[in-house]
Amino acid sequence: MAWWDRPLQELASEPCCGYRHGSSIAAEPTSMAAIALSSRSNWESARRAADWLASHQAADGSVAVREGASWPVWTTPLAVLAWQSLASHDKTLYRSNVERASRWILQARSESAPESGITGHDTRLTAWPWVVGTHAWVEPTAMAVLALKSCGYAKHARTREAVRLLVDRLLPEGGCNYGNTTVLGRMLRPHVQPTGLAVLALAGEPDAKGAIARSADYLSRNVSGETTAQSLAWALIGLTAHGRRPAEADQWLHDMSTRQSPFDGGQLRNAVLLLAAQENDCLLINLPRK
Repeated sequence: MAWWDRPLQELASEPCCGYRHGSSIAAEPTSMAAIALSSRSNWESARRAADWLASHQAADGSVAVREGASWPVWTTPLAVLAWQSLASHDKTLYRSNVERASRWILQARSESAPESGITGHDTRLTAWPWVVGTHAWVEPTAMAVLALKSCGYAKHARTREAVRLLVDRLLPEGGCNYGNTTVLGRMLRPHVQPTGLAVLALAGEPDAKGAIARSADYLSRNVSGETTAQSLAWALIGLTAHGRRPAEADQWLHDMSTRQSPFDGGQLRNAVLLLAAQENDCLLINLPRK
């Protein structure tokens, strides 16, 4: 039996899921479940997850973080990617949901600010925040870029500005943290998970100054079998998108699948590990590019 059989069976049995077993259904793990199940052609279970997301979509097109909540709605791009993963099986599915969510993403924006010298990044650029009306950060921006590219908006002005923002938030030696570069003249440290997401969103983009390549280098140096599950998965997905998948990736994923930890995220953990196992056909990688 392959290592992914058990997490796949668990995910298929509970595709509408929360951050831990028995918790309220949440949009992020349910979206990732739909994408992972679609990547394994488990269309019935994937559709259960996508149907829940559709039932949870607000009139304005946004998708809130969990059942019973109306905000924050940073999970809307993940819902788009989930619906798009089903469209690869049947293009008629969730078309209206994707269109409404895409319109919401395009009109939602972060707050810009004049340069003050406190932070090293360009505060004038706008993209997407965790909460509408606040400053832009790397992970929600990367998610939105992936969603818009999947819908054919790679050349849209919002997407292009967001790409510039992601590159601007990369650290000089490679990698990124959650969205700052320097604060009061002090360089901040990079982190694996946001770097993996940023590198994935920037796959196929021009890299004249080598900032994206240096960030992929950072991932290659800092990912290992000891990396925690979600960071490991996003690092491998990002590196695979750049043709730099580590030779040890499959062994790391196998070992991670057998490791028990109360902090590993239940079904979300299963979903991202399954996606990271896709060497050439991850649905988060094979998106239309610029």
